[in-house]
Amino acid sequence: MKRPSPTIEDIIIPQDKQDKLDIMLKSNRSRAMKDLAIRNAAGGRCHRCELIPTKIVKYHLEGITLAERYCDSCFNQIKGEIA
Repeated sequence: MKRPSPTIEDIIIPQDKQDKLDIMLKSNRSRAMKDLAIRNAAGGRCHRCELIPTKIVKYHLEGITLAERYCDSCFNQIKGEIA
């Protein structure tokens, strides 16, 4: 089966949420707390490196949508694969 062409969307995190997220990530909180903060702000971690994602790549398949989140660095690495 040929991989369908994806739609690519930017993840916009409002500045106030970004500020709170930055404080949380610099703190000595547990990884679970940091993961929860990233999920609340951006919907999840980067699919490849687990950093804060900036893009969502959505593949619309038969009856379902597969969504993968990527940070800028990982998105630039996979850009040629998804085109």
